[in-house]
Amino acid sequence: MSIYEDVRPRKISPFRSIPIDDLEGCYAIEQACFGKEAWPREPFMQTLRESAIMILFKNMKRDMILGFVTGRLFFSPKDEVCFYISFLEVLPEFQKKRIGTQLLGWLEDGLFHSGITKVFLNARAEVSAFYFKKGYSMSERWSENLYEKKLAGGK
Repeated sequence: MSIYEDVRPRKISPFRSIPIDDLEGCYAIEQACFGKEAWPREPFMQTLRESAIMILFKNMKRDMILGFVTGRLFFSPKDEVCFYISFLEVLPEFQKKRIGTQLLGWLEDGLFHSGITKVFLNARAEVSAFYFKKGYSMSERWSENLYEKKLAGGK
């Protein structure tokens, strides 16, 4: 059985509450990915609740979240509306199967069509190659592990 069988992106709007099962599923992915270095449960859950956008990669037949991306809007010092990716995570056994690429693509397409042209994120050095391949570069703003990307047509 393919992991893509009956998989659908599920976008959760900021004005709709996120089902607790989905929050718990996302935290299970955080724990699976990072073990002892995972975020503590309550700050993680609060960050998800405060997200402007959340997209789940979910196998509907298995009712299983395989990955997710979430983040928030912010204003840059130049008063540009930008997006900060808080989390982009995929269960370890489903990594290297283009799920992260699809999640990032769905997010970037939605942001671009909403008029947002700059995306930022912090990432660990071991995943920097993934973001470089997706067009991100190291940012010279704010922190040392910050990456940024101008979406197609961005100024």
